[in-house]
Amino acid sequence: MTIHFDGIHLLSSIVVAVLVVAVVFALVKKVQKWPYYAVPVMSNIEKKFYYQLVKAFPHYHILAQVQLSRVIRPPKNRHEYKWLNKIWRMSLDYVILDSHLDTLVVIELDDRTHLTQKRKEADERKSKALKAAGLRLIRIRTNSIPTLDELKYLVNRG
Repeated sequence: MTIHFDGIHLLSSIVVAVLVVAVVFALVKKVQKWPYYAVPVMSNIEKKFYYQLVKAFPHYHILAQVQLSRVIRPPKNRHEYKWLNKIWRMSLDYVILDSHLDTLVVIELDDRTHLTQKRKEADERKSKALKAAGLRLIRIRTNSIPTLDELKYLVNRG
């Protein structure tokens, strides 16, 4: 027994097959939800300090939680990735930009976790990298947040 398909039957069979495949993919896609959830960008103390920075420097732009590699880069040469790896996955608590959107100063807000040896080593790498790039870093302990006037002095003295 031979089955003959004319053009219309063949086309409708292909359309039905494509629709079935599309429905199956849509169902599978719905089942495979990505396992992400939103988290706060800043802790409560970081938020409080951010608002203090905004109040102290209304004419500057305050960025929070900036990836370090967005602020500094090593030269493009055969050692580029060696140096990038030293700062990879590091972030800066606050970057203050001037009216031209150039980096004025970087501020790190250090809590008690910065007392661990591993964190001290990471902080040292971050400090060295910023210094090498010619950027000023101010470290502030969370247990001694400066007043607005003290902040202005710290940032503007450089």
